[in-house]
Amino acid sequence: MSRSELIIGFFSSLLGLLVGLAVGVPVGNARAERLFSQRSGAVAQELAAFAATQFRYADAAHARAAVRLEIQTLSQIARLPGKYQPAPPQPALAAAYARLGMIEESAGNAPGAQAAFQRARALQGQVNRGSAPTDEQLRGLVRRQDETLAKVGE
Repeated sequence: MSRSELIIGFFSSLLGLLVGLAVGVPVGNARAERLFSQRSGAVAQELAAFAATQFRYADAAHARAAVRLEIQTLSQIARLPGKYQPAPPQPALAAAYARLGMIEESAGNAPGAQAAFQRARALQGQVNRGSAPTDEQLRGLVRRQDETLAKVGE
């Protein structure tokens, strides 16, 4: 090989590497963001299913612990930058607080139930652009979420 062929080969390889990096890095970043978002969504969905199962079958203490875990996790997901969030967390948080209100209500803790329903109304009001739902509408939200989770789980 002559010297000119080596130089052409070197610069061709260098150009190929630079073009590959310029094209590959943004695609890799976009795929990583999408994967992280999907993982966050899967965690939120599994916790919602777990809380719904505990709500249906467990005693109040275990159901309360499961819902509080869901609330804590959804609150942490809400603090992620928007591109990493699977979906706006307010509707899921509203449903979780409504579920907590239903648990507190069935356990006889009226102040705890009202505080949870109030928080759920505030979150759902953000979603509905200011119109706060009633407690019965929040219970319906929980029932619809349970039905959806039951269909997904099948």
